[in-house]
Formats: sequence, C-alpha cells, structure tokens
Amino acid sequence: MRYRNLLVSILFTTTLPLMADGGVSNTAIAWQQFVNRSTDNVLLDFSFAGYKHGEVAPADVYTLGYTVYDVTKYGLDGTDDLSDRAAFDRLVGEINNKARKNGGQANAIIYFPAGRYILHTSADNFTNSAGKLASKTINIVAGNLIIKGAGRDKTQLVMQDPNLPKNPKNMWTSPTMLSIRNNGEKPVPVWANVTANAPKGSFEVAVDDTKNIHVGDWVTLHLKNNDRALIDKELLGQPLYKTMTNLINEGVQVVDYHQVAAVGNGKVTFKEPLMHAVESQYGWTIQNYKCFENVGVEDVTFVGDAKPDFKHHGSWKDDGAYKPLDMVRLANSWVRRVAFHSVSEALTFTWCANCSAYDILITGNRGHSSIRSQASSRVFIGKVSDYSDGIYNDTRNAWAKSVGQYHACGVSKQSIGTVIWNCAWGVDACFEAHATQPRATLIDVCRGGLMQLRCGGDKYQLPNHLDDLTLWNLYVTNTSLQTLKMLPYRWWDNNNIWIKMLPPTIVGIHGDYDMKFADGQTKRDESHGTPVLPHSLYAEQLKQRLGHVPTWLSELERVDHVSALGKTWIFNFMADKDRNAFETDASGVGKWQKTTDNGNNPVFQNASAIGKAGTEPVEAKHLSQYAGKLMVNNMEPTFARGLLFCTYIPETKTVKPVSIGKLRIYTDAERQAINLNAKNLAIVIPNLKAGQTVIVGCRSVTSQNPRYLDAHNLNVEEGFGNAAPNNLQEQICIGKVAEDGDVAITSSNGIYVYSITIKDKDGNTLPTSIGHTTLTRRQHNPNIYSLNGHYLGTNIDKLPKGLYIRDGKKIGRL
Repeated sequence: MRYRNLLVSILFTTTLPLMADGGVSNTAIAWQQFVNRSTDNVLLDFSFAGYKHGEVAPADVYTLGYTVYDVTKYGLDGTDDLSDRAAFDRLVGEINNKARKNGGQANAIIYFPAGRYILHTSADNFTNSAGKLASKTINIVAGNLIIKGAGRDKTQLVMQDPNLPKNPKNMWTSPTMLSIRNNGEKPVPVWANVTANAPKGSFEVAVDDTKNIHVGDWVTLHLKNNDRALIDKELLGQPLYKTMTNLINEGVQVVDYHQVAAVGNGKVTFKEPLMHAVESQYGWTIQNYKCFENVGVEDVTFVGDAKPDFKHHGSWKDDGAYKPLDMVRLANSWVRRVAFHSVSEALTFTWCANCSAYDILITGNRGHSSIRSQASSRVFIGKVSDYSDGIYNDTRNAWAKSVGQYHACGVSKQSIGTVIWNCAWGVDACFEAHATQPRATLIDVCRGGLMQLRCGGDKYQLPNHLDDLTLWNLYVTNTSLQTLKMLPYRWWDNNNIWIKMLPPTIVGIHGDYDMKFADGQTKRDESHGTPVLPHSLYAEQLKQRLGHVPTWLSELERVDHVSALGKTWIFNFMADKDRNAFETDASGVGKWQKTTDNGNNPVFQNASAIGKAGTEPVEAKHLSQYAGKLMVNNMEPTFARGLLFCTYIPETKTVKPVSIGKLRIYTDAERQAINLNAKNLAIVIPNLKAGQTVIVGCRSVTSQNPRYLDAHNLNVEEGFGNAAPNNLQEQICIGKVAEDGDVAITSSNGIYVYSITIKDKDGNTLPTSIGHTTLTRRQHNPNIYSLNGHYLGTNIDKLPKGLYIRDGKKIGRL
C-alpha cells in the first residue's frame, strides 16, 4: 500500500536534535524503568555498540602514521575504461606480504585519488578446476589497514560485471568483490569453562582457568547446546517446529565477542555487558577470538550494475551478482562516508565486534540487501539513507523512486547487541532479521516500511529473531499489500512457517501508517502512535554512561544526505510545509486542484494558468520574461523555488502559459515527481552561464509510445531528444549551456521529472540557495476524504471498504 505523504518520511531521517523534546512531552515508562533498574525493566544497555564502544570516532587516518600507497603509483588508472584489477591484485599482494611479516599489521593506507577504478570485469574471471568460468574475491588479510578515497562524490570503485556464482541454483554464492578479513584459526582454542550463572547486564563470569586470558584480549563467550530444555527456554514458550533443523540439531548458539577488562579471583570481567543470560549447566566457554583491529573504508563509492527489475530470489543475478564489500573477523573497525550504487548487497560484517558503519548512501537500482551485522557483536549501523529505485517486489506492477533494498539494514545469524540508528529505508522495504539466531537488536529512531514476510531467513534456520528485539521511536512510512491482507500484524504466526519472531519491545512507534499488532505478541507496546522521550535510546544510554552525547554522534545526526546526492532541485522530496500548502490551496478556490489520475493516484494539478503569452517569437534563452513561478497558497514551494514554467513551441518560438490541468505535482510514493502532462510544457531554468552542465532525471511511465525531454539552449550530450529503451529506470539527460541565459526543458508529451542538477565548469553542483527543509510534526486531523477530496466524515468504520485519505495519507478499510 502506498501513501500520498511519504516523501519526507521516506527520504529524510529526523532533523530533531538527539536530546530535544521536539514537541513531544511523554517520557517513556520503559526508559524510567531502565534508569531506575526496576524489576519491570525490559531494556538492555545498547550503549556499548560501535567502534570503541561508541565513545569516540575513528581518528583522521592521516594521523595514524601509516604508509600511504597511492594506487596511481602502482599501475591503477582512474581516468580510463580499462580494468585495474591486475594492478590492484599486485598491490594487495605486496600489502598482504608486509602484514604477514609484521604480525598481521599492514600499517597501510591504500589511497584512491579522484577517479573511476574498475576492480572487476568479466575479463578478470578465470577457468576453475571444473573447466568453468569463476570469479575470485580480492582478499586483504591485514589489520591497521585503510581504504581511502578522495570523497564519495569523487572516487568510484567499480564492479563493471557480475561476480559469477559458484552454483547458479544457490543464488547467494557469488563471491564478494573485496573482502578485508582475518582468516581465523582452526581449531579455535578454548581458554576456560564458565562455572557460575550470570544475568543479562552483568560484566563478569566465573571460570575454571584464567592463565591464557589477559587484559585487552578479545575472546568469545560461547554456547552451543541442543538440550531440549535449553531450546524451550530460548523460545520463551513458543513451539519448536520440526522444520527448525538448525535449532534442533545445532542447538542454541550464542557467539558473543568481548574485550577483557580484568582478570582475577577466578573471574573474567568484560568491557561490555552480557546481552544473554549465562547458565553454566549448559556448557558455556570462553574461547580465543582471533581478529584484526583498525580497519577502515571511507570516502569512496562502490558502483555495481544491479538489474533494473530486481525480483527477490528471481535468480543469482537478482540476489547476489554485485556484492562489493565485506568485513570478516574485525574489531574496532569502520566504514564511513561511503556510497553504494546499484548493488545486490551493500556491506556485511561477519564475525566482527564493535564495528561501525555510518554516513552511508545507497542509490541506483535496488538490490537484495543493505548493511548487515552477521554473527557479530555490538555493530553500530547509523545514518544509512537508502534511495535505491526499482519495482515493487510483491505486485511487480509499479516502478518507483526510493523503494529501497529489499532487506533494509538489519541482522543475521548469531548477531548480538546490534544498534541500527537513525536510518531511513525505502517504502518497499523492511528491516532485516535473517534468522540463525540473531538476538538483542535495537532499531532506534529509524524510518521506513514495516512488512510481513520481509525480514528474511531460511525456514530451517528460523526463528527470524530471538529475544530482545527493540524498536524505539520507529516511524513507519508504508506497508505492503500482502501485509494488509494479513492484518493484524503478527510477530509469530503459527499459521505461517516464515513469520517467527519472539515478542519485541516496541516503544513510540508512529508514522504514516498506524500498524496494529496482534494481541499478546509484544513484550511491550508503549505509546503506540506517539513518539516518546528520550528521542534516541542509544544516544541517551550513551549520555547516561559517559555524562554526555559524544560529539561524533551529534555531528552524525546533522549529516544532510539530501545535499550529499549532489542535485540542485529534487522533486521527489517535499517538505511538510509545501505539502500542507498544496492541501490548503486545493481546499479552497486556489491555484491548485486535488484530483486523481487514471491509476487512482492522488495528484495536484494547476487550476489556473502559469506564465503569460509572448507577442513575438522568443529565443529559449529569453523565456524567463514570460514563464511563471510555481506558486501555491501564495508562496513559492521550496522544492521548485527558482524554476519557471510555460509552454514553448520551438518550431515557431512561440511561448504560451501553462494550460489548466497540465502541470501536475505527485506526492505519493509511486510517482514522487513533477509531471509535465502535455506536449511542449517547459521547465525554464533562468540565468545560466555558457559551459555549465544541466542534468535532468526523468521517466515516461504510463505510455508505450516514445516520450522524452527536449532541451533548448543546450548542447546535448546524452538523453535529450531520445526516449529511454525501457521504463524500468530513470533516464538521465545531460547537456551543456550553449549561451548565457535561460535553458528550457520541454516535454514531447506527458513525462515525469525527478531532479535537475546544475554544475559549473569545474563540475561543482550549484545550489538553489534555498534553506534545507525541516521535518515538522503534523497536527492530527480526524477528517476523512475520498481520493477525489470529498469530505466523508470522521468514522472510517461507517464507510465501505476501500481507500481514503486522512491526515494527508492514504488509509484502507478492508
């Protein structure tokens, strides 16, 4: 199901300060119970997640004293279209050799200057022992190792072709392009047996041997036991199904990595609290954890070529062809200021501890998954904005902007203590809980879709998630048609083999869709429909522990990913004040009318002409004297401020006003665009300079006939004047300004425009000089309207089944 006011909620993470009230005055009971250590407390302390337990950010890498390896000095060329793989393999071999001779420490920065470096093409594949073509991972086996670019808008690391799967029927078997890892050890040394019970939240365990355990060591608190009584305890009373063979055969598996803070008197004290209770009778042990530290990836964009028509489990090309990066057996490591474009899977942390991934963009064609903590402890995943585009997976009948990776940020396997903070995922996505015993996950002040059957996981490895899943101030932007058919929302469904989550703690869930949960299926569902204080549980727990919110987290909260997209105007982001202005204008005798299109999507269209007619032929570069502003409720909306509109017939150089009903503004998730709904309708960009570059993102959606944009006063380089080969992707049109003056972008017929970008001669994006939009809290309006805007009362239960609008969003009565 898709809603008309999703734009801000999908694409903007909150701009409310971490500790501010933001208009909310209700402090959560759950928080008070945590602070007071009440016996009714349901919250764990998640504040130890992330690099260095969230206390500091990684240092500027150039202060570390590592040797800098500029890849252009080693044969890589970021200016051509040739593969750099062979040269990079040689450099990686040199660094791996250095690390082997230095106790695993590379003490190296691999620096990629601005450019486009192709690290995998089909020519890099090899013939394996079976005589078949195969792909190979680039393995960097080292600690104290940094991959550094010149900026995510400047340095690209490219997978030009897919990595081939080991078995096409096993759609996940394509190797990762780049893996930074410790290869571990077999057998893993067992240092001690745990000899006494320890509750959640404690920091120490009693053991039978401490001689091999030292302060500063990394160790694994480990359990693997298939005792049926233990399994029953782990399931908290839920039934064990015969299909849950991983749990039946392998048993309860806890893999919890810790750093040792103290050793003595037969006890080991950890720096981090336990997030699973220890019962010594079941055979808990302390094992060695072999890992590398201080590995970072920053200031680059990984570029793949994911299918434009992604389908979950459609083929290996859908699920795993483009996996650019993973990190394995690393502690206190990070990925930051990075983007992923058109990838199948963005990033996975496997067998890692206290790693951070933050300030991350995901764009291009949607793929399988986002950022994942897999069998890892206390990973922090923060400020990830997923703007990937594609087809709605369930219905397959609509392409949309920002549908998101199929699985959003989340967890898999025996992950524990993961924090997913201030992330925004798409309208056709849901957080990931991919089975094989993840537990203790905090999803904190995030926004995105919430859907049944989207968390992931093989039926043999269920449940999807065990105890202590915590959703704090989650803003729900959307749900799926499939979910609507299954309401109320169930976390554990005895009639559906795939839906198996233990009761979560949910506090302050709210948003564009009011999700109703089945009775008795949550540990806590507090303040349903209204956000609570503290705004962020992770930030407040850090503040309680440290006495302040760390600077790095406050700075991260202020990161503007909309600006990071590098576009001048983005029409699929609409601020609340703009949307409210359209609603107000359309409710009276104003300049805009609210209606629906042929697909029953709500849309605003101009109810009065825009611009004026010329009295003589007009060159495109002089159109601004006739074109008019887009005005709504006596104001110029921020998303289109500075642009002008008219009708321009280039053959006769005739300029006319925009006729009534021909300029349309969509705010629902499927459209999210300006619609030029007539031939020769023009967007006029005034006062440009010769040599500047104009880039326009557009798409023809509803017609099989060729539709495209034309450009006037532009020397066309790409796209303009030609229809896209299909409507499964946004078409990018590029040209350079021919002469000083105005530029006109006109439609061959109805077409959707998503963005306009102006770059100067040096390639810098020019701003519109408008202020950044801010998120405001909308006042509740109980009035219900038809999709055509007719008032129907306030009681939805008295209306027939169908779709309606309330509070500026679609609601359904089924």
